[in-house]
Amino acid sequence: MRVLSSLTENLSLKLFSLAVSVMLFLFVSVESATPVDVDFRVEYRTADDIMIVGEAPSVVHATLRGPWATFRRYDPNELKPIIIDLSDGGPGTVRHQVDTADIIAPGGMTVVAVRPSELQLLLDRKTERRVPVQVDLVGRPAFGYELESVTPKPRELRVIGPAREMQSLDFVFTRPVDVEGRQADFTAEVDAKAPPPPLRLKDKKVAVAVRVVEEMVTRSFDDLAVSVDNAPAGTRAEPERVSVVLKGPRSIVDTLDPKTLVPYVDAQPELDGGVPVFQKAADLRGRPDRAQWIGTAPTIQVTVPKNKLPKTKRK
Repeated sequence: MRVLSSLTENLSLKLFSLAVSVMLFLFVSVESATPVDVDFRVEYRTADDIMIVGEAPSVVHATLRGPWATFRRYDPNELKPIIIDLSDGGPGTVRHQVDTADIIAPGGMTVVAVRPSELQLLLDRKTERRVPVQVDLVGRPAFGYELESVTPKPRELRVIGPAREMQSLDFVFTRPVDVEGRQADFTAEVDAKAPPPPLRLKDKKVAVAVRVVEEMVTRSFDDLAVSVDNAPAGTRAEPERVSVVLKGPRSIVDTLDPKTLVPYVDAQPELDGGVPVFQKAADLRGRPDRAQWIGTAPTIQVTVPKNKLPKTKRK
């Protein structure tokens, strides 16, 4: 009797609690009234010699509906991708209908809608080509030096991509090679820059040999006064001033002070021979050893006053 009494005691309250429990169970077990939008990754399958050109959609948006408990448990990272099979597609534009059957929804869920429902893709033939390497140089060598040659090895890299995209690729550029302040040869190993997608490199490493040499320049020195060495006072030189052109390393020629350069002739041999008037090719005093005199040396006519000749040599 006590057992029966305990069961029937507060019966209405117990029945109410049971009803609430049943409603909660049904609420979490039946389909949710609120749809949920989920992104599914897309993977494309093509023939071995075919590629997709341009930006293909990487996700498809799907609207799902299902038990609320399932929504709370599913992990978006574990959703299986949508497989788009284009194995039979050749070069050209392909339209693919995305069906709800293509989507594997989490257990107990159904796919209500898909966006976009159609994918338009451009396919092209996959090709491989050797493309010349262009070295990207930054900076400048030290003053007085210049780059004689820049040689990449290999000179060409293999690139794979669709035929139409490959036609516009003239060079593959390297990562920057810094030549700032360089005064000697050096070799650097750098990566090649990836070409624009969907083109891709098969080879990436490039050894760049850089040859650095002294920069040679030419400079004109004008209006230099001619000197006649070992000549008495009153000796005249014609012309009195000349111009000379020197060629040599920039670090020497560009910094050369014109005042240190003196075109001259030595009158001693002619004076010893008693010759008062003579012509002679000028030499250049103050010329650095590594600077070359360009062109023909000017001819200087020297006139020595006869009364200034050595007495035993006068003619």
